[in-house]
Amino acid sequence: MELLFWALLVSVLVDGIKLLLESLVRGKSPNFGGDPRLVTVIIPARNEERTIVRTLQSVAKIMPLANIIVVDDESSDRTPMILGLNSPPVRLIQISHKGKVNAIHTALQKVFTPYVMLLDADIELGPGFSIPTDALQDGYATAVAFNIVPQINQRTRISSLLFDLQRHEYAKSMEIGRRFNSVTKSVHCISGAAGLFKTERLRELSKEHTTIFPGEDLERTLLELAASGQVIFSENKVLTDVPDTFQSLSRQRVLGWWPGLWRNIWLFLRIIARRGVPLRLRYEIFYELLALFTDPLKIISLVGLTLAGAWSMIAFVYGIYLALEIAIVVQLRKFAGRYMNTPVLVTLLFPLYSALQMFYRGCAFGVFVWKKVFTNDWRRSSDEEMDERKSVLSLRIRKVAAALMVLLVI
Repeated sequence: MELLFWALLVSVLVDGIKLLLESLVRGKSPNFGGDPRLVTVIIPARNEERTIVRTLQSVAKIMPLANIIVVDDESSDRTPMILGLNSPPVRLIQISHKGKVNAIHTALQKVFTPYVMLLDADIELGPGFSIPTDALQDGYATAVAFNIVPQINQRTRISSLLFDLQRHEYAKSMEIGRRFNSVTKSVHCISGAAGLFKTERLRELSKEHTTIFPGEDLERTLLELAASGQVIFSENKVLTDVPDTFQSLSRQRVLGWWPGLWRNIWLFLRIIARRGVPLRLRYEIFYELLALFTDPLKIISLVGLTLAGAWSMIAFVYGIYLALEIAIVVQLRKFAGRYMNTPVLVTLLFPLYSALQMFYRGCAFGVFVWKKVFTNDWRRSSDEEMDERKSVLSLRIRKVAAALMVLLVI
């Protein structure tokens, strides 16, 4: 029992101290201006009738309409009709249910500006938003991540508590994690909600993309970094819708977000092996890999202590996590002001929310194994890859490898 306690405590300390240290050495992102005429915006859309008009109206305030491309991925709702009748008149491409990644790749062939901005169809650009093309034009960076902030959509039934938990989660990721890595131009994930890229570079690197949706934004960013790219964080806020129920949150994390971490392990290792990688990026990737393979240990420890009724040990670990979380909240308020006025209840419950994410990542591992080994969903689209993956020997090898991975994790 003591072994389970110490395993859980050490894991909590590693997670909490990492974020606390990053918040203490927070860097400031330089401000860059830009010319929106040099940018083409690509917005993949599938069944986005509730949000697409709002998104387009927001983007049209700063962009020439001719520079906005919407890719309708065979929507089954009123999205195509809305795009044709009620939205700003933008360029529309229709494809036959090929997925978000392929939608982006299709639109890239129609881009003639030096820079491209990828946006989700449920976002709204924040007040005073500007596209920092100068950062790319001056050679300071090769790609830009933006400050993604959850917003309440009045048409959803999101609870205040669930929204506040996600808002705090995003703030930690943006205001601490991305700012920390932006100092060395090594932000390791440009959110799928919004990202700015060099057109030709993105077009070339997209040839290496597996076209798989879960973790597609992480894969795109890792490919950028693996090719000696420099990714910075921009202060410009992009407001995005977030899951409005715990059921939709579970689907987002288990089926969308966390399987991408497992799927992109090879890219993590590729970056670590590359010469000249900034120390902060190596540190971040090492932590991501460590967290993936220690999550099962945390889950086993927490379940074991709960079943044994070791409530005093669990309470002690909770108290340590809460103390670290309070210190992080204080730091956030110090440099973000009212923007990060985290409710007390959110601070108290965030350790439990983090434990929930840990269980989500555990479930996502099962999704990863299932999709990778037993279905055709995550096969690469090129003829060579398909031929290779159809071979019986290759399939058996992957099954054996996956089984061994499960045994190692357990």
